[in-house]
Amino acid sequence: MFRLRNLSCHSIYSTWVSFCIRLHSSLEKLFGTMAEFISNRPSMVIAFVVVLVGICSVGFLWLNPEGRAAELFVPQNSKAVQDLNKANNFFPMKLRQEEVIIAAKDEGNVLEIKYLKEALQVHKAIENLTGYTDICLTRSGHKARSREFCIAINPLEIFDFNEANFVNITAKINAASTCPGIVTMSNGRPSCQNMPKMFGGMKRQKSTGEVLSAQALKITYLVKEPSSDEERDQVEAWEDSFVKKLLSLRDDLSNVTLYISAEKSLDDAIAASSSSDIRFFALTFTVMLQFASFMVGKLFRNPLTGHSLLAFGGTFSVGLGILAGFSLAMMIRTPFISIVGVLPFLVIGIGLDDMFIIVDHLDRQERHLKVPMTVRKVMSETGVTVTMTTLTDLVAFAVSSSSQFPSIAYFCTYAALTISCAFLMIVSVFVALLSFDVRRIKANRRNCLPLCFAPVPKEGQPPWDEPRPQTSNKLMERWGTFLMRPRTKALVLVISLGLLAGGIYATLHIDQEFDRSLLAKDDSYYKAFVKIEHEYFRLPTEASVVLSGNVQYSKLSTQNEVIRLSEIVAENKYFKEDTITWMGSFLKYCRDQNKTCAGERFMGNLKLFLNTSQFSYFKGDIKFDQNENDIEATRMIAFMKSSSSSIYRKDAMLSIREDLSSKSKLPVYVASPSFTFLEQYAAIVSETVRNLSIASLIILLVTAPFLVNLSVSLLVFFGFVSLIFELFGMMWLWGVSLNSIS
Repeated sequence: MFRLRNLSCHSIYSTWVSFCIRLHSSLEKLFGTMAEFISNRPSMVIAFVVVLVGICSVGFLWLNPEGRAAELFVPQNSKAVQDLNKANNFFPMKLRQEEVIIAAKDEGNVLEIKYLKEALQVHKAIENLTGYTDICLTRSGHKARSREFCIAINPLEIFDFNEANFVNITAKINAASTCPGIVTMSNGRPSCQNMPKMFGGMKRQKSTGEVLSAQALKITYLVKEPSSDEERDQVEAWEDSFVKKLLSLRDDLSNVTLYISAEKSLDDAIAASSSSDIRFFALTFTVMLQFASFMVGKLFRNPLTGHSLLAFGGTFSVGLGILAGFSLAMMIRTPFISIVGVLPFLVIGIGLDDMFIIVDHLDRQERHLKVPMTVRKVMSETGVTVTMTTLTDLVAFAVSSSSQFPSIAYFCTYAALTISCAFLMIVSVFVALLSFDVRRIKANRRNCLPLCFAPVPKEGQPPWDEPRPQTSNKLMERWGTFLMRPRTKALVLVISLGLLAGGIYATLHIDQEFDRSLLAKDDSYYKAFVKIEHEYFRLPTEASVVLSGNVQYSKLSTQNEVIRLSEIVAENKYFKEDTITWMGSFLKYCRDQNKTCAGERFMGNLKLFLNTSQFSYFKGDIKFDQNENDIEATRMIAFMKSSSSSIYRKDAMLSIREDLSSKSKLPVYVASPSFTFLEQYAAIVSETVRNLSIASLIILLVTAPFLVNLSVSLLVFFGFVSLIFELFGMMWLWGVSLNSIS
């Protein structure tokens, strides 16, 4: 039995080796034949490829830049997005916030008259911007007839936007901050509920709780989320004017400092930060070009067999591949994002690596071979290697092109197409240029000056084109000999295992926090806003617990279930006990007024309740049908406990979803604009593990036929996995968090 098993394993291994040999032989023959064909017609091949790339360049007509953070770094089909879209059918959940924080230059009390006067000046400047009433959010959902219909969360509303009312300021602030109050603001909420959103750094009297002073004011203008490209252009143009106007006002205000943020400010900050690095990319490109020329040029050592001009040809070939790859990606309507700008430098590195391999084999060829045979032999020997290295890079990016994060999917689509096209350019255009370089060498013409002939070697020296060992090969040979020593192998093994262990530890402890201010330049107005907002307005995340569908609110059992939702939220460790719930207030109203809340009288008494000035703000939490005879949806407002930790808030989101689905029988879900960004933290770990696992497995399958020996393939696989862990280790050491950008 043991012998039969050995024979079976031997037969399988022999079959595998035979398959690999046939594959290698076929690829060598393919690349050799193709290279010989190209070397006989180099000019025609170059002209054909250049024309083809030129035709492909029409893809740039479909250039579609995408810079919106919400469309790039958030999973687009996540539960948070689905719930937000569903809730937005009933309540204005998807909106844009244009914010300005006003702080005293002398760090004084902004509730003083001189500061409020300048705050009013700022507000009037914003209201007078052209197009404000066309885009502002209204409670009716229709276009505002005048500025008074626009919704904003504005502390100046307490004073009716009238400078004459800036008297008894603290008394009016304290009256507005008292709950329950009778002042309903333009956003439909009592002023007491808006106080934390309007005043920052408030100091109160310990005994009475009265407001004494505040360090900052915050005005938030609410704008409709555009539903078309035309509307988006209109809104973003207004936001640009909003920012420009406030920036220009800064120097005119003597008492206050303005901190500004429009909805698109984060997108603008990312674009500005990315574009500022272009000069470094250009420098890197130049350095790599010079490095390639130096490495293959053999300057001052061999005037004949150097390949300086060929190095430029290799860069040109990769450049054609980049152009073709970008064009194809745009042709299939892949949005262009700023991070794609780094791809040329990544692809140049991969292409130059292939070029070095080919040139190294060229220098080893016998001098008596003719040009077509020389090129054929070079590509027969290197085609398989170049194909394997390209395939591994290609597969790694192709796998991630299906990522649920659009930014990753777009980047990897561009990368996969660009790497593929660069490979095709190397095995076509570069091979054609290689044949010209071989002809130059056969004609005994100089490397950098092919119009001149190379001098005759000194007496006793071999011919210039005689194959000779390269310095790099000698160094590698000595390095290999050193590594083969028993003590060296033991030391390398210990170091490798130590690095792997450290990488695994760091991977398990890597941070997932994300500081959005890091995306902006240090002198950005947006970065200054984020800092001051974090200091004075660290507000709890607000979430809507939404009920929609066929819910019988008139039934007493249903009413108890709705009240139970508040208890479920209060029991959750991540959320505050306080909620804004219409049902609780409605039932209390019925008890106080001795009215019946259930059965046939439910709807009539509910409308009486909503028409009472004290409770009219609950109208924004109940959506009636067109005839106002039935309820389509209702909501309750819950508040997450304050935390700057993204992971804490992600856990809170997942926890409240689980509690509501498991502890309530009602068709309830929780929606919040903030949740859409928190989804990235819920998905990033599983997404990373999935992509890396699939890429590792495919790389193992791709390299196995080329390496033949399965033990070697497993070593390569183990090396790749170790490299990933060590990369995470470096991220941990440098304080780089794991998120949709990193």
